[in-house]
Amino acid sequence: MIIINKMKYILPSLCLLLLFACQPSLEVNIGSTVPSNSVEISTVQEDVVQVIVLSDGATLSVDVAARKNWTANLFNNNAEKWCHLSATAGSARDTNLKIKVDPNTTYEERNASISIICDNVMKTIEVVQKQNDALLLSSNRISVSSKEQSLTISVSHNVDFSFDIAQSDKDWISNISSKALTNDELIFQIKENDSIDSRVGTIVFTSVAGEETVKIYQDGATPSIVLGNNHYDLDFSEQDLTIEIKSNVDFDYNVEEGADWLTINATKSISTHTLYFHVDKNQDISAREGKVTFSNKDNNLHESVIIRQEWDEQGYLDIEKETLVSIYKATNGDKWNKNNNWCSNLPVENWFGVQVNEKGHVTALTLSSNNVSGVLPPEIGKLIFLESLDLYYNFIGGTIPKEIGDCKNLHELNLRHNDFVGELPSCIGNLTHLEYWNFVENSLSGPLPNSIKNHPLFSYSWGEVLPSNNITYSLSDLPVPDFRVEDINGEIIDSKQEYANNKYTVLLQVYDFCINVFLSYLPELKELYQKHKSDGLEIILYGPDNIEKTKETYDLPWKCFQYKQETNIIGNRADWPSSGRGFSYPYHGCVVATVIKEGKEISFVNMTKQSFGKVFDYFDKEFGGEGSILYESTDFSRDGEVVTLQKAQEGNGINLILMGDGFSDRNINDGLYDSYMRMAYDAFFSVEPYSSYKKLFNVSYVNAVSKNETVSDVSETAFGSILYSGSKIDINVFDCQKYALRVSNSLDFDKTLVIMLLNSDTYAGTCHMLYPSSNTDYGDGFAIACCSGGKDVLPLVIHHEACGHGFAKLGDEYYYEGSGRITDEKKNEIESQVSHGWWRNLDFTMDPNQVKWHRFLERPEYQKEGLGCFEGGFLYEFGVWRPSEYSIMRYNTGGFNAPSREAIWYRIHKLAYGDQWKYSFESFLDYDTKNLNNPLTCDKKVESTFKNGITSPPVIHFIEPTD
Repeated sequence: MIIINKMKYILPSLCLLLLFACQPSLEVNIGSTVPSNSVEISTVQEDVVQVIVLSDGATLSVDVAARKNWTANLFNNNAEKWCHLSATAGSARDTNLKIKVDPNTTYEERNASISIICDNVMKTIEVVQKQNDALLLSSNRISVSSKEQSLTISVSHNVDFSFDIAQSDKDWISNISSKALTNDELIFQIKENDSIDSRVGTIVFTSVAGEETVKIYQDGATPSIVLGNNHYDLDFSEQDLTIEIKSNVDFDYNVEEGADWLTINATKSISTHTLYFHVDKNQDISAREGKVTFSNKDNNLHESVIIRQEWDEQGYLDIEKETLVSIYKATNGDKWNKNNNWCSNLPVENWFGVQVNEKGHVTALTLSSNNVSGVLPPEIGKLIFLESLDLYYNFIGGTIPKEIGDCKNLHELNLRHNDFVGELPSCIGNLTHLEYWNFVENSLSGPLPNSIKNHPLFSYSWGEVLPSNNITYSLSDLPVPDFRVEDINGEIIDSKQEYANNKYTVLLQVYDFCINVFLSYLPELKELYQKHKSDGLEIILYGPDNIEKTKETYDLPWKCFQYKQETNIIGNRADWPSSGRGFSYPYHGCVVATVIKEGKEISFVNMTKQSFGKVFDYFDKEFGGEGSILYESTDFSRDGEVVTLQKAQEGNGINLILMGDGFSDRNINDGLYDSYMRMAYDAFFSVEPYSSYKKLFNVSYVNAVSKNETVSDVSETAFGSILYSGSKIDINVFDCQKYALRVSNSLDFDKTLVIMLLNSDTYAGTCHMLYPSSNTDYGDGFAIACCSGGKDVLPLVIHHEACGHGFAKLGDEYYYEGSGRITDEKKNEIESQVSHGWWRNLDFTMDPNQVKWHRFLERPEYQKEGLGCFEGGFLYEFGVWRPSEYSIMRYNTGGFNAPSREAIWYRIHKLAYGDQWKYSFESFLDYDTKNLNNPLTCDKKVESTFKNGITSPPVIHFIEPTD
């Protein structure tokens, strides 16, 4: 719009007579106006007069000469706010009508049409009011009929101008008057519109001050609504939108439901042909569309405008970065094992564990095994593009924030082995893209949400939700396995048919490495099967390997099939998120038994590894027996209570933590638990070098209340201990770590030893050793020394498992007869651990000048100890050499040999004094003089009893790497 000084219009004092038609029944004259210099009047069509009013406003005096009663109406109600009629009706004697035009304070031209009707004759006054300081054209919007005609546009100007007809409109609009710039009137030829559609043409007037546009609206052959634009693309900001409409009929508008971010601006939308909409800022996470429809019901006319608004994608990248910082602060990021580049100015894709998509949005957060603690903040819900959240094996507490349900794109959610409490948020069940979840080994409680039960994942992976939590559920909540597989004989096993044929169907999963557990119960299981097969009992056994060989070797009388990930999937799981992520239904344990009764629901299922005992107990009751009766704890108030036995008197303080498994509430209350802990405490420091350096240790024990007393095949215990044949003990390492953190939540696991005492008379021992997270030469790595056997023999097991394996990382000096020569593969595995300070008491050479303990062989004072190179160790008969014939690491008695004492002495000093302590062989010799008069021997009775080793070799756990 060109802005120029206001033009002055001088009208003669006499009234201008405007004859609209030769109809004698109605004549209309525009009389004097106030002020008189603010109006310009012209005839644009037969029966139509146009009055141009400046922005200051004016009052028009209209003389009405009518033979009968007449009416006066505004054509469009939007103009009522600024154009006012003194009357809307009159008789033949009422000859005066005033039209008051208010000042126009807007930046838009506006118009109003007034119809005066008498005896079916209509005269029209079109009032056009200019905006402030505008170039005055006769109108910016001119409506013409569909017929061919000429059109005059008046131009009032004080600057030179030119005009141009839009290229697309030159076929029906053309200029037929002189193009001299001094002309005040331009005449254009409008061709007839023979189309049924209305059309809009554009003429642009240009001057040095800018542009002025005139739009020509030509009617179609039928009534129509014409929109200036049918589509608008907007940015995300708050703004106003102008929509131009030209219609030859009245119309209504409607904003489509859901587009409440579009609202009419009633204050501005007072012009016949212009509506203004207010557009809210788009704070959504995606673009949005709204539709406004303009319609005339009488003529069944509908025209729509589509409004598309973008979202602030770039701004959301900043929100995601702030969210990651919030997570870092809430989870003690400064103490993570790895936090490379976190909270730096580098792009977040360079932050450890963060992955982004091509637009930079966070799609994966992987912080497993990273010492993440604290709480997961509600800001996690702002990572709306997140597809994978892996926080496995950490120490995050508090509740799982419900805002995690806002992460609608999650495919994988792994919160296993943390300290989450409270209820499992029901919103997780609404994450429709989830393909994998894992919540086990937390402390979740409360009812199982319906949304979780109804989620497709639950049918085949509820075993990754319920175990090692306190979530309440009923057996009817658990889905019945649905599968169709081929057994080892090529015959089809159809679960539906099995349930129909059998009253009880037992699904039995066995791993190869748990075969000894299976075999220990096999005679009893066969007896149960033969006895009750006629009662409708059927057993189906499956596993990943060698099922055909197992069936043949042990003469199994029931159906068997070998699991194949591609075809044999219990629970109809057709595609696992990644290979190797479990396969069993419903829980991935050593041995799992699931009993389906009458095919309707799971009436018994065991989610611990001690399956068989509970299966027998269940069927004893089903078939009329009494079953086993176990004492059950009811008071868990002292569970997790910490008792300090001693504090280090100097140095950094070396952490030794004691616990027990299979001890009930009454065992703790009557002092039995305490007596076991103190016995272990005394036993650990009863042997050198520990006796001499006892003052450097922090020693505590943690109460652990088990559901049942003793560790047995049918009891449920705090740490899920299992006693295997061959003296092996299995245990839940992660739960042990959780209890250890009760002593201190800032515990350095790499430098911590746990002694776990089992409430059982079975003589057994196994040390579970975790690979260290950092590289040292003094035997780092978290360890749990599991010891069983009653108070009389427990000290011997503690010396071997805790003092030898757990703390000093010494290897077994015994071997199994007939075990042969150590393999190259095993040697390579052991050599990879030697650099961490492990296995200082064994070597793969017998060369006295090269063996690890060669300096002791050179010292005459150690000849009495009988040191040398003795073949046999690491359970192998050949290819491994040990320092002595007898020692704790061979027969659990006789003390540690000199190389072993040195390894213990070295680690004690490194842990107590850190890098400031400097090793010297001479310093060790000064300490060790007290042990030289105690030659290593072994009672012949002990040697005979334990010749092949009394306990199981260590179990090495390689924690998944975090990068």
